Amino acid sequence: MLRRIERERPGGWVLHPTSRPVQQPLHVSLPLPLPVAGFVPVPRVEFVFLEDGTYLPAVVRVPVGPGPHPLIIGVHGWSGGLGVGYLVDELLNHGWLAEALVDAGYAVAIAEGRREIEEGYDKDLPCPLDHDDMVTVALHLASLPDVDATRMGWIGTSHGGELGAKVACEPENPVRAFALCEPAAIEFLGLRHRAGSADVDGPISSDDSSGARSEVELDFDRPIGDEEIDVPGTMRRIDAIAPGTSFLVYGREGDHLQGVFRKTHELLDRAGRDVTWRTSQHPEHFAQLGPRRDGAGYAPDAVQQEVRDELLRFFAAKLA
Repeated sequence: MLRRIERERPGGWVLHPTSRPVQQPLHVSLPLPLPVAGFVPVPRVEFVFLEDGTYLPAVVRVPVGPGPHPLIIGVHGWSGGLGVGYLVDELLNHGWLAEALVDAGYAVAIAEGRREIEEGYDKDLPCPLDHDDMVTVALHLASLPDVDATRMGWIGTSHGGELGAKVACEPENPVRAFALCEPAAIEFLGLRHRAGSADVDGPISSDDSSGARSEVELDFDRPIGDEEIDVPGTMRRIDAIAPGTSFLVYGREGDHLQGVFRKTHELLDRAGRDVTWRTSQHPEHFAQLGPRRDGAGYAPDAVQQEVRDELLRFFAAKLA
Protein backbone atom coordinates (compact mmCIF):
# COMPACT_ATOMS: atom_id res chain seq x y z
CA MET A 1 0.00 0.00 0.00
CA LEU A 2 1.27 3.44 -0.86
CA ARG A 3 2.09 5.35 2.31
CA ARG A 4 1.37 9.05 2.08
CA ILE A 5 3.70 11.30 4.07
CA GLU A 6 2.82 14.81 5.13
CA ARG A 7 5.73 17.14 4.44
CA GLU A 8 6.44 20.72 5.37
CA ARG A 9 7.26 21.46 1.73
CA PRO A 10 6.56 19.74 -1.60
CA GLY A 11 9.04 17.12 -2.70
CA GLY A 12 11.75 18.04 -5.17
CA TRP A 13 15.02 19.89 -5.38
CA VAL A 14 16.10 22.89 -3.38
CA LEU A 15 18.67 24.87 -5.36
CA HIS A 16 21.47 26.69 -3.53
CA PRO A 17 23.47 28.27 -6.32
CA THR A 18 25.38 30.57 -3.95
CA SER A 19 26.83 27.71 -1.89
CA ARG A 20 27.29 25.13 -4.65
CA PRO A 21 26.93 26.00 -8.35
CA VAL A 22 24.27 24.00 -10.18
CA GLN A 23 25.61 22.36 -13.33
CA GLN A 24 23.86 23.62 -16.45
CA PRO A 25 21.90 22.77 -18.44
CA LEU A 26 19.24 21.18 -16.28
CA HIS A 27 17.11 20.37 -19.32
CA VAL A 28 17.86 17.12 -21.17
CA SER A 29 17.52 16.44 -24.90
CA LEU A 30 17.72 12.86 -26.21
CA PRO A 31 17.16 11.25 -29.61
CA LEU A 32 13.95 9.25 -29.68
CA PRO A 33 15.05 5.78 -28.53
CA LEU A 34 12.95 3.94 -31.10
CA PRO A 35 13.65 2.86 -34.69
CA VAL A 36 11.31 5.03 -36.70
CA ALA A 37 11.37 4.29 -40.42
CA GLY A 38 10.75 7.27 -42.66
CA PHE A 39 11.18 9.95 -39.98
CA VAL A 40 14.16 12.09 -40.90
CA PRO A 41 15.71 13.60 -38.91
CA VAL A 42 15.06 11.35 -35.93
CA PRO A 43 12.58 12.94 -33.49
CA ARG A 44 13.97 13.82 -30.09
CA VAL A 45 12.59 14.04 -26.58
CA GLU A 46 13.05 17.27 -24.65
CA PHE A 47 12.84 16.81 -20.89
CA VAL A 48 12.06 20.23 -19.45
CA PHE A 49 13.22 20.74 -15.87
CA LEU A 50 11.10 22.49 -13.25
CA GLU A 51 12.41 23.83 -9.97
CA ASP A 52 10.26 21.36 -8.03
CA GLY A 53 12.31 18.54 -9.56
CA THR A 54 9.74 17.50 -12.16
CA TYR A 55 10.69 16.82 -15.76
CA LEU A 56 8.09 17.55 -18.43
CA PRO A 57 8.35 15.68 -21.75
CA ALA A 58 7.97 17.07 -25.25
CA VAL A 59 8.58 14.94 -28.36
CA VAL A 60 9.98 17.22 -31.06
CA ARG A 61 10.26 16.72 -34.80
CA VAL A 62 12.07 19.32 -36.91
CA PRO A 63 11.85 19.48 -40.71
CA VAL A 64 14.89 18.92 -42.89
CA GLY A 65 16.67 22.10 -43.87
CA PRO A 66 18.23 25.13 -42.24
CA GLY A 67 16.44 26.65 -39.28
CA PRO A 68 15.29 28.20 -37.17
CA HIS A 69 11.79 26.90 -37.95
CA PRO A 70 8.37 28.08 -36.78
CA LEU A 71 7.05 25.67 -34.17
CA ILE A 72 3.59 24.24 -33.45
CA ILE A 73 2.95 22.78 -29.99
CA GLY A 74 0.38 19.97 -30.04
CA VAL A 75 -1.45 19.07 -26.84
CA HIS A 76 -3.72 16.04 -26.59
CA GLY A 77 -7.18 16.02 -25.08
CA TRP A 78 -6.57 14.00 -21.94
CA SER A 79 -5.20 15.20 -18.65
CA GLY A 80 -1.41 15.08 -18.37
CA GLY A 81 0.93 12.61 -16.74
CA LEU A 82 0.65 9.95 -19.45
CA GLY A 83 4.35 10.07 -20.18
CA VAL A 84 6.75 9.83 -23.09
CA GLY A 85 5.28 6.62 -24.49
CA TYR A 86 1.91 8.27 -25.01
CA LEU A 87 3.44 11.30 -26.70
CA VAL A 88 5.55 9.12 -28.99
CA ASP A 89 2.42 7.19 -30.00
CA GLU A 90 0.65 10.48 -30.73
CA LEU A 91 3.47 11.50 -33.06
CA LEU A 92 3.96 8.14 -34.76
CA ASN A 93 0.44 6.74 -34.98
CA HIS A 94 -1.81 9.78 -34.62
CA GLY A 95 0.47 12.13 -36.48
CA TRP A 96 -1.31 12.76 -39.77
CA LEU A 97 -1.73 16.47 -38.97
CA ALA A 98 1.77 16.70 -37.48
CA GLU A 99 3.26 15.26 -40.66
CA ALA A 100 1.40 17.83 -42.76
CA LEU A 101 2.81 20.59 -40.56
CA VAL A 102 6.36 19.26 -40.87
CA ASP A 103 5.94 19.02 -44.65
CA ALA A 104 4.84 22.68 -44.60
CA GLY A 105 8.08 23.67 -42.84
CA TYR A 106 6.99 23.72 -39.19
CA ALA A 107 8.73 22.03 -36.31
CA VAL A 108 6.23 20.12 -34.17
CA ALA A 109 6.34 19.40 -30.44
CA ILE A 110 3.85 16.97 -28.89
CA ALA A 111 3.87 17.91 -25.22
CA GLU A 112 2.01 17.76 -21.93
CA GLY A 113 2.12 19.00 -18.38
CA ARG A 114 1.31 17.19 -15.18
CA ARG A 115 -2.10 15.73 -14.44
CA GLU A 116 -4.86 18.30 -14.13
CA ILE A 117 -5.99 19.36 -10.67
CA GLU A 118 -9.76 19.62 -11.05
CA GLU A 119 -11.21 22.95 -9.92
CA GLY A 120 -7.75 24.31 -9.14
CA TYR A 121 -7.69 27.01 -11.82
CA ASP A 122 -7.35 30.59 -10.61
CA LYS A 123 -6.95 29.39 -7.03
CA ASP A 124 -4.04 30.18 -4.70
CA LEU A 125 -2.59 26.67 -4.62
CA PRO A 126 0.91 25.82 -3.32
CA CYS A 127 1.84 24.02 -6.53
CA PRO A 128 1.95 24.72 -10.27
CA LEU A 129 -0.94 23.62 -12.47
CA ASP A 130 -0.76 21.99 -15.88
CA HIS A 131 -1.12 25.28 -17.75
CA ASP A 132 1.83 26.65 -15.74
CA ASP A 133 3.78 23.60 -16.87
CA MET A 134 2.89 24.24 -20.49
CA VAL A 135 4.12 27.83 -20.29
CA THR A 136 7.43 26.46 -19.00
CA VAL A 137 7.57 23.95 -21.85
CA ALA A 138 6.80 26.66 -24.41
CA LEU A 139 9.52 28.92 -23.02
CA HIS A 140 12.06 26.09 -23.20
CA LEU A 141 11.08 25.23 -26.77
CA ALA A 142 11.39 28.91 -27.69
CA SER A 143 14.99 28.86 -26.45
CA LEU A 144 16.08 26.02 -28.78
CA PRO A 145 18.44 27.07 -31.60
CA ASP A 146 16.36 25.37 -34.31
CA VAL A 147 13.10 27.08 -33.25
CA ASP A 148 11.98 30.56 -34.32
CA ALA A 149 10.69 31.94 -31.02
CA THR A 150 8.76 34.69 -32.80
CA ARG A 151 6.64 32.21 -34.79
CA MET A 152 5.10 29.74 -32.37
CA GLY A 153 1.62 28.22 -32.58
CA TRP A 154 -0.57 25.85 -30.57
CA ILE A 155 -3.04 23.11 -31.50
CA GLY A 156 -4.97 21.78 -28.52
CA THR A 157 -7.97 19.47 -28.58
CA SER A 158 -10.57 19.19 -25.82
CA HIS A 159 -8.64 19.72 -22.56
CA GLY A 160 -5.67 20.69 -24.71
CA GLY A 161 -7.85 23.43 -26.18
CA GLU A 162 -8.75 24.72 -22.73
CA LEU A 163 -5.06 24.60 -21.80
CA GLY A 164 -4.35 26.78 -24.84
CA ALA A 165 -6.82 29.39 -23.63
CA LYS A 166 -5.22 29.37 -20.17
CA VAL A 167 -1.66 29.53 -21.57
CA ALA A 168 -2.61 32.47 -23.81
CA CYS A 169 -3.59 34.48 -20.71
CA GLU A 170 -0.14 34.10 -19.12
CA PRO A 171 1.91 37.18 -20.06
CA GLU A 172 5.27 35.38 -20.37
CA ASN A 173 3.96 32.75 -22.80
CA PRO A 174 5.70 32.98 -26.23
CA VAL A 175 2.91 31.42 -28.35
CA ARG A 176 1.06 33.83 -30.63
CA ALA A 177 -1.37 31.69 -32.67
CA PHE A 178 -3.75 29.31 -30.88
CA ALA A 179 -6.01 26.75 -32.57
CA LEU A 180 -8.46 25.76 -29.81
CA CYS A 181 -10.17 22.64 -31.14
CA GLU A 182 -13.31 21.65 -29.23
CA PRO A 183 -11.90 23.44 -26.15
CA ALA A 184 -13.42 21.96 -22.99
CA ALA A 185 -13.10 25.38 -21.34
CA ILE A 186 -15.27 24.64 -18.31
CA GLU A 187 -12.84 26.08 -15.76
CA PHE A 188 -11.57 28.81 -18.09
CA LEU A 189 -15.14 30.15 -18.37
CA GLY A 190 -15.99 29.47 -14.72
CA LEU A 191 -19.08 27.50 -15.71
CA ARG A 192 -21.39 27.82 -12.73
CA HIS A 193 -23.66 24.79 -12.75
CA ARG A 194 -24.56 21.60 -14.48
CA ALA A 195 -26.98 21.59 -17.35
CA GLY A 196 -30.41 20.94 -15.88
CA SER A 197 -29.28 22.04 -12.41
CA ALA A 198 -29.76 25.80 -12.52
CA ASP A 199 -30.45 25.86 -8.79
CA VAL A 200 -26.85 24.89 -8.05
CA ASP A 201 -24.86 28.05 -7.44
CA GLY A 202 -21.08 28.40 -7.63
CA PRO A 203 -18.54 26.40 -9.64
CA ILE A 204 -19.14 22.85 -10.76
CA SER A 205 -18.00 20.71 -7.86
CA SER A 206 -17.41 17.03 -7.23
CA ASP A 207 -19.67 17.22 -4.16
CA ASP A 208 -22.59 19.00 -5.83
CA SER A 209 -26.03 17.69 -4.96
CA SER A 210 -26.34 17.01 -8.68
CA GLY A 211 -23.94 14.10 -8.37
CA ALA A 212 -20.30 13.27 -8.99
CA ARG A 213 -18.70 15.42 -11.64
CA SER A 214 -18.41 13.73 -15.01
CA GLU A 215 -17.83 15.91 -18.04
CA VAL A 216 -19.52 13.45 -20.39
CA GLU A 217 -22.72 13.87 -18.35
CA LEU A 218 -22.80 17.60 -19.03
CA ASP A 219 -25.13 18.73 -21.79
CA PHE A 220 -24.19 22.14 -23.11
CA ASP A 221 -25.10 21.65 -26.74
CA ARG A 222 -27.04 24.91 -26.50
CA PRO A 223 -26.32 28.62 -26.10
CA ILE A 224 -24.78 29.49 -22.73
CA GLY A 225 -25.87 32.72 -21.05
CA ASP A 226 -23.57 35.11 -19.22
CA GLU A 227 -25.32 34.26 -15.96
CA GLU A 228 -24.00 30.70 -16.20
CA ILE A 229 -20.31 31.63 -16.28
CA ASP A 230 -17.83 33.88 -14.49
CA VAL A 231 -17.78 36.71 -17.04
CA PRO A 232 -15.73 39.20 -14.97
CA GLY A 233 -13.06 36.63 -14.16
CA THR A 234 -12.86 35.34 -17.72
CA MET A 235 -12.66 38.83 -19.21
CA ARG A 236 -9.96 39.76 -16.71
CA ARG A 237 -7.92 36.79 -17.88
CA ILE A 238 -8.53 37.60 -21.54
CA ASP A 239 -7.44 41.20 -20.96
CA ALA A 240 -3.99 39.88 -19.99
CA ILE A 241 -3.46 38.23 -23.41
CA ALA A 242 -0.57 39.80 -25.30
CA PRO A 243 -1.49 42.07 -28.23
CA GLY A 244 -1.15 40.38 -31.60
CA THR A 245 -2.25 36.96 -30.33
CA SER A 246 -4.64 35.17 -32.72
CA PHE A 247 -7.18 32.42 -32.14
CA LEU A 248 -9.06 29.87 -34.20
CA VAL A 249 -11.83 28.19 -32.21
CA TYR A 250 -13.11 24.97 -33.77
CA GLY A 251 -16.42 23.46 -32.70
CA ARG A 252 -18.23 20.25 -33.54
CA GLU A 253 -21.93 20.08 -34.32
CA GLY A 254 -23.82 17.88 -31.87
CA ASP A 255 -21.02 17.79 -29.31
CA HIS A 256 -22.23 17.94 -25.71
CA LEU A 257 -19.94 20.95 -25.11
CA GLN A 258 -20.66 22.86 -28.33
CA GLY A 259 -22.11 25.69 -26.25
CA VAL A 260 -18.82 25.88 -24.32
CA PHE A 261 -16.87 26.06 -27.56
CA ARG A 262 -19.10 28.85 -28.87
CA LYS A 263 -18.95 30.78 -25.58
CA THR A 264 -15.15 30.65 -25.63
CA HIS A 265 -15.18 32.24 -29.07
CA GLU A 266 -17.87 34.73 -28.04
CA LEU A 267 -15.92 36.13 -25.09
CA LEU A 268 -12.66 36.36 -27.04
CA ASP A 269 -14.56 38.22 -29.76
CA ARG A 270 -16.34 40.45 -27.21
CA ALA A 271 -12.93 41.42 -25.82
CA GLY A 272 -11.83 42.53 -29.29
CA ARG A 273 -9.38 39.69 -29.85
CA ASP A 274 -8.36 38.39 -33.27
CA VAL A 275 -10.51 35.25 -33.23
CA THR A 276 -12.20 33.13 -35.89
CA TRP A 277 -14.99 30.61 -35.41
CA ARG A 278 -15.21 27.40 -37.42
CA THR A 279 -17.32 24.33 -36.83
CA SER A 280 -17.61 20.96 -38.50
CA GLN A 281 -19.81 17.90 -38.29
CA HIS A 282 -18.02 14.66 -37.55
CA PRO A 283 -18.90 11.58 -35.48
CA GLU A 284 -15.57 11.56 -33.63
CA HIS A 285 -14.17 13.79 -30.92
CA PHE A 286 -10.63 14.98 -31.80
CA ALA A 287 -11.48 14.84 -35.52
CA GLN A 288 -9.15 17.80 -36.03
CA LEU A 289 -6.14 15.55 -35.41
CA GLY A 290 -7.17 13.21 -38.19
CA PRO A 291 -7.34 9.41 -38.09
CA ARG A 292 -5.04 6.97 -36.36
CA ARG A 293 -2.65 5.02 -38.49
CA ASP A 294 -3.64 1.50 -39.51
CA GLY A 295 -1.80 -1.15 -41.48
CA ALA A 296 -2.29 0.76 -44.72
CA GLY A 297 -1.33 4.15 -43.27
CA TYR A 298 -3.69 7.08 -42.75
CA ALA A 299 -7.14 7.23 -44.31
CA PRO A 300 -8.57 10.70 -43.58
CA ASP A 301 -12.13 11.52 -44.56
CA ALA A 302 -13.25 14.68 -46.33
CA VAL A 303 -14.06 16.56 -43.11
CA GLN A 304 -10.67 15.81 -41.60
CA GLN A 305 -8.92 16.99 -44.75
CA GLU A 306 -10.99 20.19 -44.76
CA VAL A 307 -10.14 20.91 -41.13
CA ARG A 308 -6.45 20.20 -41.72
CA ASP A 309 -6.40 22.65 -44.62
CA GLU A 310 -8.12 25.29 -42.47
CA LEU A 311 -5.52 24.85 -39.72
CA LEU A 312 -2.65 25.12 -42.22
CA ARG A 313 -4.16 28.33 -43.63
CA PHE A 314 -4.55 29.76 -40.13
CA PHE A 315 -0.92 29.22 -39.18
CA ALA A 316 0.36 30.33 -42.58
CA ALA A 317 -1.50 33.63 -42.13
CA LYS A 318 -0.75 34.24 -38.45
CA LEU A 319 2.86 33.02 -38.31
CA ALA A 320 4.03 34.52 -41.61
